[in-house]
Amino acid sequence: MNIRRSFTFTVLGLLAMAVLLPNLSAAPVKIRIAHMWQEGASAEADAALAVLKKLQAAHPEFEFVSEVVVGDEMRNKIRVDVAANNAPDLWQFWAGGVLTDYANAGVLLDISKYLAKSKVVKKADIADSSWATCTFNATIRAVPRNLALGVFLANKTLFKKYNLKYPKTWAEFLAVGKTFRANGVIPTNIGSKGGNPSHFWYGDLVCQYTSGLAGTANLSTKLDFTAPGFVKAAKYCQQMAEAGMFPDDPMANGDWAPSIALYAQGNVAMCYTFPWMYGVFTPEMIENSEVIQLPKLPDAERDPATFIQGTVNDAYCINAKSFDDAKKQAGIVLAMDALTYDISLSLAQMGNMVSVNNAVMAKVDLAKIPNKMMVKATQYNLKNKISGSPMIWQQLPDNKLQFDYQSAVDELWSKSINSTEFIAKVQASLNEFKKK
Repeated sequence: MNIRRSFTFTVLGLLAMAVLLPNLSAAPVKIRIAHMWQEGASAEADAALAVLKKLQAAHPEFEFVSEVVVGDEMRNKIRVDVAANNAPDLWQFWAGGVLTDYANAGVLLDISKYLAKSKVVKKADIADSSWATCTFNATIRAVPRNLALGVFLANKTLFKKYNLKYPKTWAEFLAVGKTFRANGVIPTNIGSKGGNPSHFWYGDLVCQYTSGLAGTANLSTKLDFTAPGFVKAAKYCQQMAEAGMFPDDPMANGDWAPSIALYAQGNVAMCYTFPWMYGVFTPEMIENSEVIQLPKLPDAERDPATFIQGTVNDAYCINAKSFDDAKKQAGIVLAMDALTYDISLSLAQMGNMVSVNNAVMAKVDLAKIPNKMMVKATQYNLKNKISGSPMIWQQLPDNKLQFDYQSAVDELWSKSINSTEFIAKVQASLNEFKKK
């Protein structure tokens, strides 16, 4: 065989390979994932990102692109992206009313389509009550991610130093607060910035009334914020503000990280927080914290020793248009399986979350969870049969209502408005929504 003939055969062979394997030279299909895990920010973030990196290595035919937005800013991002017809293919969000606009606009996929393709997520592994938080007009529009029950903690050292008992009633709660204030101790870490963590506390007081419980559950349809439970709870929050039960500067010490940083300083008697903050508790903080019940209001109709704010908190959404793209669909399923199963299992075993997926939680060894704050809270909840109560912000059916509500809570906490003005302000926002 001469050189020319050999070269011809080689070229023909390469052309044949190109015909048989046309995708060898094709660019990977991009799958955009919006989430809240910032590299290096926490062990949780690094663990989640490690799963996504492993997924990427196993599937080079796709390019899994992270769009990282932390906290409530995710609401702004998704609102802007959807308005610009540039929504991610998948995104981490919240369950409940925050999804209503997107569900009604057809942005969110009918999740039954994803479940039919998933290799690991089964509808039966997640309770109907969890699916209900992501269901609109009888169609599931997101995959619920985690259960988030709050926790109320007492600083054992401070209570012992001033010879005080943990409060169970509202009168006892205000009394210990008065003693702490007299000695230069901040009674609680419950600040308010963007309504965090204040609006959860307000919701816990609301749910001590049957009218508050029903009013919260029906808020998205009745749009009524004037039920007795809402009104009474607001008055008690005003009473707390006037009694100095909140940090001196509620705004500066509001939001999640600052409120825990304040408690970590050791001069705060009681701490109210949620599982997404457990990872920052040091062993010393955990050892010095006792889980206690919420104080019972004088005219309460429900016992707060049996419940605390919390239900499905987060969810994962799929862009319906993206899923219908034949090139993207397989990659979206792979990414969703990693998010809803692999990452959930990793974070649950770390003690950073409680997955709604029973198949995931069945694999978690509680004894091996390194996050002892999660273990302490979970053991307390199991022992005392604590259930979750519905959250007001989740029942508000659009983003503006949620922002208006949480902003009004900030004003109530800072004493810029009183309880009557607070109720009127939130109801006015609901009335404006009704006009639409």
